[in-house]
Amino acid sequence: MTLLDRLRRWLEEKPYRTDIASILTLTALWALYFWRVLTPNPANQVSLPEGDFSGQFVAFGAYQARRLLSGEIPLWNPYNYGGHPFLADTQSAVFYPPRLITIVITHLFFGGWSYAGLQAEAIVHFWLASIFMYAFVRTATRSRIAGLVSGIVLSYGGYLTGYPILQVAVLEAGIWLPLALLGILLASSAIHQKHWKFCWLILSAAALGMSLLAGHPQTSLYISYLLIAYTIYRGVQKKLPTLQAVMALALICGLGYGLAAIQIIPGFEYARLTTRANFGFDALAGGFPIADMIGFVLPGVLSYWSPLYFGVAPLILAILAIRNREPGARFWAAAG
Repeated sequence: MTLLDRLRRWLEEKPYRTDIASILTLTALWALYFWRVLTPNPANQVSLPEGDFSGQFVAFGAYQARRLLSGEIPLWNPYNYGGHPFLADTQSAVFYPPRLITIVITHLFFGGWSYAGLQAEAIVHFWLASIFMYAFVRTATRSRIAGLVSGIVLSYGGYLTGYPILQVAVLEAGIWLPLALLGILLASSAIHQKHWKFCWLILSAAALGMSLLAGHPQTSLYISYLLIAYTIYRGVQKKLPTLQAVMALALICGLGYGLAAIQIIPGFEYARLTTRANFGFDALAGGFPIADMIGFVLPGVLSYWSPLYFGVAPLILAILAIRNREPGARFWAAAG
């Protein structure tokens, strides 16, 4: 028996093992993509380029770590702009659990907060994004290949690998979307089910809360819109009671925003006092010019970043899914 035959037999005997193999594959691809960040050889190491990552987020994390490790809540930062309401600035992510873990690990094992510590936190979120997306699509389609493709496309497409890796709050707020969608899917997926399984909606609410604590309200707001739309879609698709769909939305949004209230409430007060609070519709109505749609197939032509590019092959697969009327394809086309 060849090695390939042994592997196939092993996978067939235990179906869940293929999921383990898929997760290991995504982990290997993650390590390969970031090998120059992870390598211990100083001659091959690279770091994320300077920008908002270094000028804002590394500095914010340093002050946050100093205050928290001293047993104080960092309410006010006297070193920024002659004084800055640190906790109220959502991008400080003062209570974001992965940030707190980073602070503890760097303090215990690496001599304190550092550029490399925040860099490690950022790239771990790429791994999480691939795992969350795999879990959601794997569950939705019952296809491990679809899950793998989706996890790879989300994590290493033009959007996440562009500016969000330097604007850490965007990256860390966005990667919780697939996990929130998974909770809604599981809550409405039981065979012959006539009601929502509300226990799974706690997963969606927790993911939404994590997104809000990560510190980019715009991204979390878009996630909230999509979660509302997906909940309504699943309720209609599964012919579940309307009142229960309303209760599901109330649970997701109420618990999600409630978990992040410690950050949202001061952040809302702070946002009303910033210069952007006075922006009108004309200042906020911009988006991608129509010409930028070429970015779907030709990356790097019109700008340094390529946020619309996720690969020609995945684009073809998406078009085929819509053309063949695959389950859910029209909803996701409309969402896109």
